[in-house]
Amino acid sequence: MYYHRYIRFSLSLMFGISCILHAQPFCKIYDISRSNRQEVSRLGISTSVAEQQAVITEGVITLVLPHENGVTHFFIQDFLGDNNAATSDAIAARTYTDGVLQAGDEVVLRGVLYDDGRHVLLDSVSVVSKLGADRAVAAKAVHFPDDFTSWAAYDGMTLTFDQTLYVTSNAQWQRNGQLTLSSQRLRSPTEAALPGSAAYTSLVAENNTNQIILDDGSSVTNPTTLPFADANGTRRTGSRVDNLTAILTNTSRGYMLYPVGTPLFYGNPRPETPPLSGEYNLKVCGFNLEYYLASDYGNGYGPDNATLAAQQHQKILQAMLAIDADIYGLVEIQSGQTAIAKLCTAMNQASGTGRYSYINDGTSVNGTFTKAGYIYRNDRVTPISDIKHNNTGVSNRKKAQGFRLLSNGESFIFCINHFKAKSGTGTGNDSDQGDGQGTFNASRVEEANSVVKAIHTSYISYYNDSDVLIMGDLNAYAKENPLTVFETAGYSNLLKRFEGDSAYSYVYQAAAGCLDHALANATLAQQVVDATVFHINTDEPTCIGYDGSRRQDNMYRSSDHDPVVVTLLLGVYSDTILAGTTPTVLQNNSLSPDIFTVLNGQKQWMSVLDARGRILHKIFLKEQEVSFSIAELMLSQGIYLLQFDDMKSSKPTSGKLIVPS
Repeated sequence: MYYHRYIRFSLSLMFGISCILHAQPFCKIYDISRSNRQEVSRLGISTSVAEQQAVITEGVITLVLPHENGVTHFFIQDFLGDNNAATSDAIAARTYTDGVLQAGDEVVLRGVLYDDGRHVLLDSVSVVSKLGADRAVAAKAVHFPDDFTSWAAYDGMTLTFDQTLYVTSNAQWQRNGQLTLSSQRLRSPTEAALPGSAAYTSLVAENNTNQIILDDGSSVTNPTTLPFADANGTRRTGSRVDNLTAILTNTSRGYMLYPVGTPLFYGNPRPETPPLSGEYNLKVCGFNLEYYLASDYGNGYGPDNATLAAQQHQKILQAMLAIDADIYGLVEIQSGQTAIAKLCTAMNQASGTGRYSYINDGTSVNGTFTKAGYIYRNDRVTPISDIKHNNTGVSNRKKAQGFRLLSNGESFIFCINHFKAKSGTGTGNDSDQGDGQGTFNASRVEEANSVVKAIHTSYISYYNDSDVLIMGDLNAYAKENPLTVFETAGYSNLLKRFEGDSAYSYVYQAAAGCLDHALANATLAQQVVDATVFHINTDEPTCIGYDGSRRQDNMYRSSDHDPVVVTLLLGVYSDTILAGTTPTVLQNNSLSPDIFTVLNGQKQWMSVLDARGRILHKIFLKEQEVSFSIAELMLSQGIYLLQFDDMKSSKPTSGKLIVPS
């Protein structure tokens, strides 16, 4: 190693002397990176494009991007570096000759140095000599975002992320070959914190800093073959990658990563059916269909023509059949009866039965307006009396219908809703208050109050029943004012109860949260078995949707919202279903050393923490007895802390997990 260092120093010295003689200074890469501009100035080197001063440097080619438009972009890094955490040991470069550079080549290069305002680049590069091949620099281990207070120190360098990174956005995947990565799934700020609070402000800032772009390295827009795709031709948000090795670079769109090798993504696979547990006698679904139309195409909403409408229809049909609900509460379906009748008829044809019926609500097609409506299985339930309309605020988007379960005669009231959207320009109290709730929040609060009032002053007496389920797209996250209205009135947030903080039905700007909800009053809550979100849409890229350039003939991305599914044992009450318990951790190292079991942890969060207190996993426990594989959790030898939180106690309980060698 010392001999190799001596040879390297001698070569550097010889080239330095040669360059001085030819007025081309030899510079170490870490002396000319953007993070050390003072050193560049001290050496008397100009980075002005006008002066075009040439320098010579040496290092290892770490990544060569595809030759495009006559240019090859690449990165070169000093083999040893300067052991200075404040400076980068690498530099971005480009040459106009194709095929002369390969990753792993150790070379001496001549190029023109200049500053493009983001970093110092080496332009018009030519190879002076090749010192070796198949060289590899040591990747710098980093943790995101903690280690990225000074991005420039890593500019151009080979980094290995000593962690799991999550795909939090695929919005630019189809167009630019890019994915947004974060250290965890990001939560919509008002999903987790009260609007306008200090916690909300903090979470907004954390979300903004906890995003970095993974780029395929190509400048081609809408590439023929999409990078990072799985076997299904998709890349879902929520999928993960461990120990990613990549080059960090600063572009006109900000810092991004070019992967070294092929990243191995895993996790959050496509579900085929809703993930439900327990025995039930009734399944109810709330589903935003993203403007399902049967006519009036091309008005700026929904499908632009009959061909696209047919493609939308097929996707939604497949989704609804996979959900297999007894009652569907639908929103963003065209007003009138034609659209809902079309969908109902198709479900009967696809199932080879006549078991599906719809509620005729008496509305007619009215321009581009949509409504809320019901499709139900007539062999499982029957409607009670007529549908009730609540037209406070937006018309035809808040409905109530009583249903009776045929198997035991039990009944309940199902309210389906679609509140005013967050978009648009509100005025007065409906203007954006800057607290994270967007526009028209006052209108949504008014709608929520009107639903609560209608239930207690009209629906309960009209349907002669006191069990109430509220579902739909409320266009409000869990901590926002409209949800507070329902919770104050005694309604239980079922998704929070059964899925905890992991629940989401919508992804916006890389953050996930619930705009779609399921709420039950006290008596119905005791009859609920499970509540879940069927993640077939919002994790998927828009390009596979019915009008996308990579459309897939399946149920995935049938809408921009995920369906919410609730199961009930209607008529069977449990007064202990909400009671918290103290979990017990069982570990038998002799019989099953790779398995540990948690007892009595139902409806609690289990966090796995390492010795440094970092949360490695956070898992919501749905069953009273759950077993885990140490290997699948990727836990190495050591002692780990298990914390359990039932979201009610002020202090979580804890246990210890020992992983032997």
